[in-house]
Amino acid sequence: MILVVMGLWFGTRYLFMAYVRFSLSDDMLDIRKYYLERDDYSFWVAESGGELVGTVAALPSSEPGGEKHLELKRLSVSKSHRGKGIAKALCRMVIDFARERDCEAVVLTTTLAQISAWKMYEKMGFRRVQSFIPPNFLYKLFSFKVLAYQYDLPSH
Repeated sequence: MILVVMGLWFGTRYLFMAYVRFSLSDDMLDIRKYYLERDDYSFWVAESGGELVGTVAALPSSEPGGEKHLELKRLSVSKSHRGKGIAKALCRMVIDFARERDCEAVVLTTTLAQISAWKMYEKMGFRRVQSFIPPNFLYKLFSFKVLAYQYDLPSH
């Protein structure tokens, strides 16, 4: 049993570190260039007492059928500031940003392990549209589920 728990821990840690490495070599490598110098992209931070306590990003997401969707990414709030409405406020920034651009929906993905995140999204009106295990050996081995959500924006 202890070997199974250790395997799960190491596998989860490996997946998380791979995600961090990818992020730091992609959009998070140069936030200004990736998010702030491109049309329909943006990045917000939340501060408290001069301290960075939260982030969120938005970027166009092309969906089949030509629908205009905006993707919510990089939502993060420091542990010491969770439960204070910061994540909801950051989500609302993305929703308002999408609405200003006449988008049809805001979409995002999270994992089944991020319980507080997907519960918050559902309370805010996001609906789960898909649940899947990515085609990666470790994801399959650990049944690591990804959840896709959508927040529909009413037409003007």
